[in-house]
Amino acid sequence: MAQATLFEALYSFHQQYKDALERNSKRIVDRLDRDWQTINNNWDLYSQAKAEGNQDGADEAIGDIVTILGGDIDISVLPNIGGIETERDGVESVTAVATKINFISDIGTADYRLLINIHDSGGIPIGYVLGAQETDGFTITPSFPGTLIYNAKVYT
Repeated sequence: MAQATLFEALYSFHQQYKDALERNSKRIVDRLDRDWQTINNNWDLYSQAKAEGNQDGADEAIGDIVTILGGDIDISVLPNIGGIETERDGVESVTAVATKINFISDIGTADYRLLINIHDSGGIPIGYVLGAQETDGFTITPSFPGTLIYNAKVYT
């Protein structure tokens, strides 16, 4: 038997439900209603986990959906829910040493535009040396202690 896509498995489940309704099979409709609610709950968990960058949570939620649907299901193509956010912003206090600035969550690529402003306590711009840009942040060495304001945006 060939692998079904997630769409095909969900569509088949929906058809089973419609058929049970047409046959007035209350027992089957009730079971499918409970299963559909569980599928919907797990889809919500999947969506939120992906948006938060929680791959383990997303995998568990999809796994629970596949268990309910049964069969050999190809889940290699799923919506790119986590890829919507393409910016990271922040304000950090920095000292005059090499400092790794970590994004709140991985941006997914080192190919981003990085805007930086560093000011001392009097609001005077200060110099800096920028190190490597990484998917989870960047390294910077300020000339003096100050406040770093940054914006990283993925090239689109």
